[in-house]
Amino acid sequence: MLIVVTLFAVRYPRYDVETAGAGSDDDDAHNVGVTAVLAGESPYDRQTYLGNALHQLPGSYVIAAPFVLIGTSALQNLVCLPLFFVSIRSRSRDPRTAPVLAWLVVLLSPAVLHHVVTGSSYSWNAIWVLLGISWIWQRPRSLAAALFCGVAMCSRPNFLLLLAPLYAAMARTHPRHFAVRAVGLASVTAATLALPFYFASTSFGPLEGFGVLNQFDDVIPGAGLILLAVTTIAAVALSRTPVDFEGLMLQCAAIQAIPVVAVMLIAAAVDGIDRTFELSAYAAFASWFVVRGVVPTIDRAISSPASPRQSGSPSTAG
Repeated sequence: MLIVVTLFAVRYPRYDVETAGAGSDDDDAHNVGVTAVLAGESPYDRQTYLGNALHQLPGSYVIAAPFVLIGTSALQNLVCLPLFFVSIRSRSRDPRTAPVLAWLVVLLSPAVLHHVVTGSSYSWNAIWVLLGISWIWQRPRSLAAALFCGVAMCSRPNFLLLLAPLYAAMARTHPRHFAVRAVGLASVTAATLALPFYFASTSFGPLEGFGVLNQFDDVIPGAGLILLAVTTIAAVALSRTPVDFEGLMLQCAAIQAIPVVAVMLIAAAVDGIDRTFELSAYAAFASWFVVRGVVPTIDRAISSPASPRQSGSPSTAG
């Protein structure tokens, strides 16, 4: 975290400029959205400094509000990253697992550090949703957990697809009425946040975000709707498979990855490899769930005792 905070303090001010091609307007979208909501206006009637529509769902502005009030939404990365590894520590058997994964992320994931220094929301959006699911899983009777999970899922439309596998997994591992109440409250919370803005806004930004999927409709007619349908069907199909919490994390990763991989493959065929790399930024929505889902595997790898030859001890029989 010292490395992450130092990078943020040194590099973020340099990239936080309203210049095309420098930094990102993703943090600005949250800042503008929160400012609009606090002023009693619809965030979807405003634009970022690059003229882009605000395409996040209202839940993202609710979570970003405290950070905007103290400076900028980009500060979320400095909070959600340590919380992510704290959540790993709470369920891992070996205390070394969380710091090992933290170092791997810092050293081997330049995209994460890029999110930190540019204030991009791709990491924090996914982590807040993951933490919401983790909280509701551990505290299915908690009203606060259900409300937070609903708010977090109401940050981007793609996260709402995770409600189906979440309910199915909880219904198998908890009393069913707990699952109905928890996921039901989360769903109602998301709907309560999103629908008023949908009906009140002249242009509902999250629908414009659907352009990531339908941008190749001229090549494959109805490509966006086909990808949405396939991802929805996959979410329902995966929810029929019994899983534990880590298995649920991998299901969530698969659901988030399907449209991204599909769009990247189409882009590679149509526009070439450069366009594919540009779209790969959306892979962050799935990658954090993958890291959380492989914790037991990392646990076993770290905790497994060395063989006699490796440890230098004499072999024994018996």
